[in-house]
Amino acid sequence: MAHVARAAGVLPLLAAVVVAAALGGAAVFTVSQAACPDPGHFVREGVSARLVGGCVTKADLPAPNTVPVAGATGHITQSRP
Repeated sequence: MAHVARAAGVLPLLAAVVVAAALGGAAVFTVSQAACPDPGHFVREGVSARLVGGCVTKADLPAPNTVPVAGATGHITQSRP
């Protein structure tokens, strides 16, 4: 009976180790398949940082939504009752 209780306690641990190994393997595979020879680096400019280099350009990013919103004035206002 003690062996059954011990096996029941080890099974969740074993399952967690197997899942962690599978996720780790998937992460290594994904990184190895990334086709970016220059990952880029950050350059500090005052209190902010800017990414220099890398494989993503502005053309890769989606365009912002420029449809005007009805009633929007471009100013932030607050009304109080």
